[in-house]
Amino acid sequence: EIRQELKGIVKEALDEAKNLNISSNERIVTRIIDGDTFEIDTGEKVRLIGIDTPEKNEQFFEDAKNFLTKEILRKKVILQKDISDKDKYFRLLRYVYYNEELINLKLVEEGYAKAAEYPPDTKFSQIFKQAEDYAKNKGAGMWYKSGEIQKSSISTDTIIDKCKCREDCYGEKIY
Repeated sequence: EIRQELKGIVKEALDEAKNLNISSNERIVTRIIDGDTFEIDTGEKVRLIGIDTPEKNEQFFEDAKNFLTKEILRKKVILQKDISDKDKYFRLLRYVYYNEELINLKLVEEGYAKAAEYPPDTKFSQIFKQAEDYAKNKGAGMWYKSGEIQKSSISTDTIIDKCKCREDCYGEKIY
């Protein structure tokens, strides 16, 4: 039921994107940087809006990057802006469509990304949150057996005490 509602909203958004100047919205993906960032044929980098994937050296980084590679590398995608044009790193901020699907949403729905709200670009925030809940409920991707991990009785302090890394490892994410 939720998936049908999401598909309807995505179709409307895609139609809206197609009604804009399509030539400036269509680009070929030339390189995948990570699970939520890629490069297009103009040499510009694009950051997917409304989601966050694991960073390098974090669990599921390779999974998210590989999924995005399989979905859009060397393919012509439609880019749709929300409010902001670029982020502080000068990357284009966009919703990305390929083959009638919103790739940002697909990454969340398949468990490769978390919903992440970055105002003012919040057009699909609620949809992404619903997709994240859906992925958690079905145990997809990073949410696979996450309930078991969360029930663990091992504290962060215990893990850090047993850590054999350098002192500057504090502040890193621990999974």
